Amino acid sequence: MQLRSVLLWMSARRPMSLAAGGVFLAALVVTLAVADDETTREARLAQHSAPPPVRVAVHPRVGRPWTLFRLELVSSQRTGRQGQRERDYQAAVRGPLRWACVIENEAPFSRGPPGSHLHAVLDPIHANGSHWCRGSFSGVVRYRDAICGSERCHDVHIQRAGSFSFTVR
Repeated sequence: MQLRSVLLWMSARRPMSLAAGGVFLAALVVTLAVADDETTREARLAQHSAPPPVRVAVHPRVGRPWTLFRLELVSSQRTGRQGQRERDYQAAVRGPLRWACVIENEAPFSRGPPGSHLHAVLDPIHANGSHWCRGSFSGVVRYRDAICGSERCHDVHIQRAGSFSFTVR
């Protein structure tokens, strides 16, 4: 449909010989084939398998309002940047709804090859409050796979990889 429109547009602009039209048509077919090959290659790069679940350890399990909670997991996937691909684990936690204290927080995990111990620190000072609210907190760890350009990354896949909880007294 688009090829026909291009040819009609060209014939309306100026008449061309049959040979010139054939050369143009061949060039257009080659261009479309190369573009399709690039798209296919990007799609192959974006293919992934779901990462297996990871066990997340929290230290300490019970803390105070100013406690730094340290998370640890054993990576089942490679993390870090390789070419245009960026893969990482991110922790997000949410707690009781109260005023003037931290009710949610996020932290990135360190990076490394599969089988390595990765760490993240949930620090109430770096969140929107000065200390944790008292109560129970529950969190999730997500694995993110992205393709990055020169200016920003585009998430290809984000999947829940694990969960954790802790208490603030």
